[in-house]
Amino acid sequence: MAARDGCPDDGAAMRAADLPQLVEAWAGGWACTRKLSLERIDRVLRITVNGASRRLEYVLADPDEDEFAGLAKVVAQQSDVWLTVFSSDPNRFRLLAPELDVAVDGEAFMVRSIKDVQSDDEVLMEDWVRIADDGRTAHARLQRGGEIAAIGSVALAGTSSRGGVVGPSAVFDRIETMPSFRRQGLGSRIMEALTQWAVGRGAHTGLLAASPGGQRLYTKLGWETVSRMVSFRSPPGTANAGPDDAAAKTTRTVQE
Repeated sequence: MAARDGCPDDGAAMRAADLPQLVEAWAGGWACTRKLSLERIDRVLRITVNGASRRLEYVLADPDEDEFAGLAKVVAQQSDVWLTVFSSDPNRFRLLAPELDVAVDGEAFMVRSIKDVQSDDEVLMEDWVRIADDGRTAHARLQRGGEIAAIGSVALAGTSSRGGVVGPSAVFDRIETMPSFRRQGLGSRIMEALTQWAVGRGAHTGLLAASPGGQRLYTKLGWETVSRMVSFRSPPGTANAGPDDAAAKTTRTVQE
C-alpha cells in the first residue's frame, strides 16, 4: 500500500524515476510489519518469509532483461521461492522466465503524499478503532458490535530526498475488511487512522502494493499507480541449491 511526497504535480513521472528507491522503502516497511528479515544484495532485495506460500522472496525494481533472466535462473533452482518484479510493463518478463510459474499478477505499486494530512484526534479516540504500536509499526483494528470488522498495518520506512521527495515513508499493509462488513467505508476509516498515526510521527509519503480489488479504493483516496507488479515462483518440486552456491550465484548475477 503506498504513497509518496512529490513537489512537482506531475509527481507520478518524477516518482517513477526513483522507483528502485521507492521499492526498497516499501520492502523494508512490508518486512517490518510482518517481522521478516530483509537483505540487500546490490539491486536485489531478498526477504526471508518462511510462510505457507514461499520460503524466500526476491524483489527487483525496473530490471533490464539480462538482470531479470539471470536472477530467474537462480530462483528456478530453489524451492518455494518467489521473484517479484516492479515495472511499467512487467508482462514482458514472462517470456524471459519460461521455467517459472506466475504466483500473483495484477498488483499495482501506489504512492500518495500524506504530509499535509491533518491529524483528527476524534478518529483515533473512537472506542471501536484501536491502534497498537511499537514506535515504528502500528496495527489498527476496527470493531462493530463486538466483532472485528476491518484491520490494517503501517510501518515507518526509509527517508528519501530524491526527485523532490523529502521525509520518511509510511508503508501500508494488510488493509482488510471482513466480508460481512464490506461496502461500508471501513477500509477508508482504517487507512485514515493509520495515516494520521504515520503523519504524527513525521511520515511524508505513503507506499503500498494494491491488489486488483483494492486499487479502486486507493485511487478514490488519492493514490497514484507508479508501477505494475508481477510475482513469479519456482516450479513445485524444485530442489534447493546449496545456500552458499545460491548466494554466490545471486551475487554474480546482480553484479555482472
